[in-house]
Amino acid sequence: MKKTLLAALAAAAVVLTGAPSGTAASAPVHTVTVIKGHGIEACPGGSFCLYRHEDYNGETDADIVVVHTSEAGSQEIDLEGTPAYDFGRSAVLTDRDFANVKLSPNSCADFGQPTKDWSYVSFFHGGGIGDKWRRPSLDNREGLSHKASWWEWKNGAQVPWSRYDRVDLNNRAGCLLYDVPLPGTVVR
Repeated sequence: MKKTLLAALAAAAVVLTGAPSGTAASAPVHTVTVIKGHGIEACPGGSFCLYRHEDYNGETDADIVVVHTSEAGSQEIDLEGTPAYDFGRSAVLTDRDFANVKLSPNSCADFGQPTKDWSYVSFFHGGGIGDKWRRPSLDNREGLSHKASWWEWKNGAQVPWSRYDRVDLNNRAGCLLYDVPLPGTVVR
């Protein structure tokens, strides 16, 4: 009876934490939290922040959704089901561990799929190309778009293509892509 009870408790620990009893469950790779504040300086270091209003909430404290990742390397963070989903009028990238973070209004599962429509705006530091780490407005920003109907034949295969385009991200955050390359797409 005692062994059966211990086995049942151990099994419950695996279901609840995803780790066997006596081992630590792994920490989440990313967190999404909501804070109040305004201005670029309100975004904690090592984060990506979406602000409720344009110009980083102006002079008034309002919601800021903070996405922080504790894992290096390329990763996709689907924002559906988090406070960041369909949120944001301005944004800041303070995390310098990544070369490029893409904000997309689409699901992460759609990104790079030739049969799906998708678009994104990039955020990055350095490179001598201006303030691409902050966007005081997410309305009609320069980005990259792909439509399922945009493809061509090359060497006997269908090759999807995309183009630089205006992307409206106002209250449309769907996916964050950290250092995820654009797969097999020709940019026009």
